[in-house]
Amino acid sequence: MVIWQGPLSVKGISDLLVCHRGKFIAIEVKRPGGKVSNEQARFLEKVEDAGGVGFVATSAEEVIRRLGLGLPLFSIERGLNVTNGMKKAG
Repeated sequence: MVIWQGPLSVKGISDLLVCHRGKFIAIEVKRPGGKVSNEQARFLEKVEDAGGVGFVATSAEEVIRRLGLGLPLFSIERGLNVTNGMKKAG
C-alpha cells in the first residue's frame, strides 16, 4: 500500500508512505544532490525511532536496493537490468 500526499499535508512528511509486509516505510524522494529539510530529517528520524524504515532516495533502483527487494527492474534511461547489470535483449 502506498499513500501519496498532496500540497496540504503536514510539513516534513515524506513523499512516499508505504506499508510493505507489515513494515512502515517513509521515503523522501530527491533529485541527485537534493537537500533534505530539517523537518524532513526529523520525520525520518521519528519513523526510525518508532521501528519503521525511513530514508532518502534519488531513484527507484535505490529504493529497491535499500529495501532488499531484489526485484528485476529495467532502468529506462540506461536499458540495464538493475538486479544483474546486464543489457536488455533487443
